[in-house]
Amino acid sequence: MKVILQKDVKDVGRVGELVNVSEGFARNFLFPRKLAAEATEKRVKEYEHL
Repeated sequence: MKVILQKDVKDVGRVGELVNVSEGFARNFLFPRKLAAEATEKRVKEYEHL
């Protein structure tokens, strides 16, 4: 699953990066802690401008 990191995550990536992680890791760890958001087309375009 592709996600955009909203905060730095050790051993995963830095804020603003588009990374590929397992669905379980995203749904059980990253999303509940607001560390990442699902990489939709709209979000990817927003982060490209940063």
